[in-house]
Amino acid sequence: MPEYWLFLLVLFFIQIDFGLRSVCTLICEASTIGYWIPEAPYKLWYMSCIVVFYAIFPIYFKLFKKHGLKVSIGFIVGGFLLALFYLVIMAFCFDNENYGELLSRSISRVPIFFIGALVGHYAKDSKEFVMTNKGKVVNLILFMLSMAAVFYLQNIWSHALRYLPFMFITPTLCMILAWLFDKLPHTVSSIFTKIGSISLELYMCHVAVYYDMGLRYAITNSWGAYVGIPMVFALSFLAAIILYYINKHVLQPVCGRMLKL
Repeated sequence: MPEYWLFLLVLFFIQIDFGLRSVCTLICEASTIGYWIPEAPYKLWYMSCIVVFYAIFPIYFKLFKKHGLKVSIGFIVGGFLLALFYLVIMAFCFDNENYGELLSRSISRVPIFFIGALVGHYAKDSKEFVMTNKGKVVNLILFMLSMAAVFYLQNIWSHALRYLPFMFITPTLCMILAWLFDKLPHTVSSIFTKIGSISLELYMCHVAVYYDMGLRYAITNSWGAYVGIPMVFALSFLAAIILYYINKHVLQPVCGRMLKL
């Protein structure tokens, strides 16, 4: 969160608008409540989403430590049913309005989050996950059907329901990528590891450079798309690396000392 707040402050000062409306917008964005209030300003929907997930996680993990795998299954199935219920309501009862699209992105990721939490726990404890050949076939079939559903639902509903198949796509895609990285040379996989370590910063900086600061159009209009687009990506990576080191060497130590007080 501290680097997210720093990101918002930088954008706030760049826009050179310090009126009451801008300050209220900053508060809505920094607190992440703007995302959950219809027509309120918000920034980076993923940050608002993950704050809620992290608030729920201690409750989940306490139950998981006590009752084991069945808690994870319960949260995953419950998240799936919640997402299905919400998305169907948005599609058929509210004419698929935009606010349905906003919240559907978050609710559809509830089961994905708890799948990731379970896999992450097993990885941390170095537990080997072995899938049978039958399991691999079923997983691959679900993956292909879900990929087809994504394209099919895009054409039928512009917003709701199109995110739900990702709960089947994401785990399989992660396993495919893990297998692929095992086959790649160590140098190549280490590059992707380094990119992964700045993924959050890259997400924030790319949004700032690409959309908020409008550099995409300024650079491409001056240099053309073939030169401008790589320059925008390069600027996003440079800003992400700078933000990563500011967070690691300044924000984290300061916040750690404040929490100890």
